[in-house]
Amino acid sequence: MAKCYFCGNTADTKEHTPAKCFFPEGKRKNLITVSSCKKHNNETSDDDQYVRDIIAISISKNKDAKNIVESKIINYLFRQPSYLALLRNENTPVILDNGERASAFKIDRDRYNKTLSKYAKALYYKEYKQVYRGDIQVISNSLYDKNTNDKTLTVDKYGRIINTFFNTYGDAPEGTYQGDNPDIFKYFFIETEESIALIMCFYASHKIWALFTPPSS
Repeated sequence: MAKCYFCGNTADTKEHTPAKCFFPEGKRKNLITVSSCKKHNNETSDDDQYVRDIIAISISKNKDAKNIVESKIINYLFRQPSYLALLRNENTPVILDNGERASAFKIDRDRYNKTLSKYAKALYYKEYKQVYRGDIQVISNSLYDKNTNDKTLTVDKYGRIINTFFNTYGDAPEGTYQGDNPDIFKYFFIETEESIALIMCFYASHKIWALFTPPSS
């Protein structure tokens, strides 16, 4: 009998991971699913949309992310003004570390981390055929810290670690990433004797590291 990827209880449905809403029409080939109970399949759809929108807006120069912004997000904002307020939380004009001018807003980092941790747990279950019970630390290369002295933004300290890693060692060799829609989402695991890390990449450039911390025995 199948188990839920998240809690280990009996599964009675399937969960897409990442959520189906990330994938534009025409780029939904063999979407990844894992067994799930109804609770952990249905309760986070609003969070899935929120995180998709955060990621798509942050890299809207990517054609697929831009498609999501134009075809999904903008239309939804007109129908739900309260959601616009959510995406304009502490909205302010800023200057990025490359000198480019932009508009920034404060995200709900706990919501972001929780949703991406859910995807990480699902992919762990798919890869290792067991429910992960430990903690997961989520870090990204596309989130910024605001300089308190001026209106500049710099990639946060964890993002700098990711960028330094990929600038030093390059991206993973061809064939390392998994996923049948790599322009939208791809991933791979890194294993050492002491830990496991998952690298997820959305829309070709928004990289997320999920660091698995096993429960203490």
